[in-house]
This record gives sequence, structure tokens and C-alpha cells, in this order.
Amino acid sequence: MVGLLDRMDDLVAAFPPHVQAELSQLMGLLSSAVGRRTLAGLTPAWDVATVLEVQHALQSMRLSRVALRQQTYHALHDIVGVAYFSDASTWPALGYPGPLTI
Repeated sequence: MVGLLDRMDDLVAAFPPHVQAELSQLMGLLSSAVGRRTLAGLTPAWDVATVLEVQHALQSMRLSRVALRQQTYHALHDIVGVAYFSDASTWPALGYPGPLTI
């Protein structure tokens, strides 16, 4: 997990400006009480929510019938996934030997 936030920052910095702007709007919404409740279904603030509450919120976004909630989940999921799996130190735990030399 060391460096995950830095890798997420690097990933977002590599996005085109319009994608960065959309992601900024999304993060702004999720950090507001109304946006957090509407998009994530999470009543407490992120920093005081329990792990179980956050897990439930993410699962409810993933399974929502509302496309915007699903898109929000997938955007967060993909950003974290790319940042996590791009670090070579995670590969041995997955049994991935690394990229092949061509």
C-alpha cells in the first residue's frame, strides 16, 4: 500500500485535462454531504465512517440500478486498481512474474 496515493496522483495527472476536470467534479460531489449521500448512499462523513459502512456504500453503488452510481463506483475501482497493480511489488502475491521481454 506504500505509495498507492502517489501512484493514483500520477495516474490522474496523466489523464487528459477534460477527464481530470470530470474527476475533480466527481470528487467534489463525493466530498459534499449531499453528494456523498446521493451517489454513495453514505450518511456519515468518509473520515468517520466505519469500514463496514464504506464497504456497504461501495457495494450499493456497484449494484445500483442508477447508471451514474455504477459509473462512479467503476471510476473509483479502476483508478485504485490501476494504481495498485502497476506497482511491481504487488505482482509476486498475485503469482504474476512481470511483463515478458519481447
